[in-house]
Amino acid sequence: MNNTMLSSIAKNHSTKGILSTTGSAIAMAIMIRTISNELSPFGFNFKAFVVKNLRKLFNHFSSQITMVFEEYSDLTTNNIYVAAETYLGSKSLASTKRFKVCQDKNNKSYVFSMGKLEELVDVFEGIRFNWRYKSKETRFQITPTASDFDSNIKRRSELRCYELSFHKKHREMVLDSYLPHIKKAAKALEEENRVAKLHTMSSDGPTYYRSAWSSVNLNHPATFDKIAMDDRLKKMIMEDLERFVRRREYYKKVGKAWKRGYLLYGPPGTGKSSLIAAMANYLNFDIYDLELTDIQNNSRLRRLLLSTANRSILVVEDIDCSLDFQKTRPVTQEGKHGAPKHNDNHNPVCIFVTIALIFIFIPCIYLSSSFDKVTNFLWRWQQLTLSGMLNFVDGLWSSCGDERIIVFTTNNKDRLDPALLRPGRMDIHIHMSYCDPCGFRVLANNYLEVSNHPVFEVIERLLEITNVTPAEVAEALMRNDDPDTALGGLVTLLEEKHSGTA
Repeated sequence: MNNTMLSSIAKNHSTKGILSTTGSAIAMAIMIRTISNELSPFGFNFKAFVVKNLRKLFNHFSSQITMVFEEYSDLTTNNIYVAAETYLGSKSLASTKRFKVCQDKNNKSYVFSMGKLEELVDVFEGIRFNWRYKSKETRFQITPTASDFDSNIKRRSELRCYELSFHKKHREMVLDSYLPHIKKAAKALEEENRVAKLHTMSSDGPTYYRSAWSSVNLNHPATFDKIAMDDRLKKMIMEDLERFVRRREYYKKVGKAWKRGYLLYGPPGTGKSSLIAAMANYLNFDIYDLELTDIQNNSRLRRLLLSTANRSILVVEDIDCSLDFQKTRPVTQEGKHGAPKHNDNHNPVCIFVTIALIFIFIPCIYLSSSFDKVTNFLWRWQQLTLSGMLNFVDGLWSSCGDERIIVFTTNNKDRLDPALLRPGRMDIHIHMSYCDPCGFRVLANNYLEVSNHPVFEVIERLLEITNVTPAEVAEALMRNDDPDTALGGLVTLLEEKHSGTA
């Protein structure tokens, strides 16, 4: 009995001692953290310090290593991140409990991707690889746009990445086999589910954490067999496109960027936009609609170019109206009458103003509250130049991507600077002319399902002597479902235009 009581008393004293020691340690840790936070001039975070060093200690003895695939790398999207997203999306339905599901309006299939902080185990050649998707919401400052010229604005976005964890002995195998397997599988999935997209510039402009482009599915119905143009010209364009896409090694061998330039010129309503859509549908390429009037300077143009994907068509419509790229030549040092041009660089007034700007005005602005507004104004004052456009088409930056087609359209080819039009920039010039007999027969078959009619001969004779666009012919054929009535209305239109009464 006495032994039992003594044993119980000893245990109680031991338990009290442990609790007392633990409580003292906790109190000491709290005191140290409080003192360090209060006294540290740099806001030292004791908790973060302990967690960070404990993590380092555990990682030192761990056999696992982790690779991080961030969404962006420098100025461009990280290709291995995109490949991992496609590859893991195909496995997330069967391997995760929480995943994202997307479906486009005109697409019956679903697109799956991993949910935030979700984990997935992938087995490759008998080895387990642990994937984890991480997303962190952040606030960042972006470049001011046309609607935000008065000040920089803040936007919310996400920093996204995938983490791949595996045993460190498989490091070489991951680099040599597993990652190439992911890229190959992702490419096959993309080809299987590929849908051509129509991209437009994002209203917020390109940023490090946000794509410079927004897109929708390209559902344009235009195809080469529905375009109202000469059959020989259509055949030439299709053959040129096919030759371009199969010449990857050829372009590399001759030392040229794998790109092709097309200039489409002609009156409005002759089908230039429809031809672009037909080219995209024929090759299953994306279209990037580049609106030059919304691009403030050459730097943003380069950023937009780097954000485009391979296998795409970059379109600049009505380039003669977008910017001042018309025929211009630098003024010579002689005036109209051969007199030397006065050089203002040595004018005493100019020298005085320059010194005042450097030593007085700029320092005062820098120290004032208006510095941000002034810098924003100066940033917007820069403009997209012809040299910047030429560098985009045929300079060093044009090689940042493969299998790209550049298309310019204009209603007035003669107004463009010849520097834009030479081979190597615009390789093929396609004249989109008024409707001819061949184009009319295509339209009649499209709109009326008529391949022959007694009035065809009259219409074709009038088309040879009358300037009428395919758009005008199509509109006339759409006005009535009855072929006789519709064709009769077209004859009336052609006669009126020929006589000048239309």
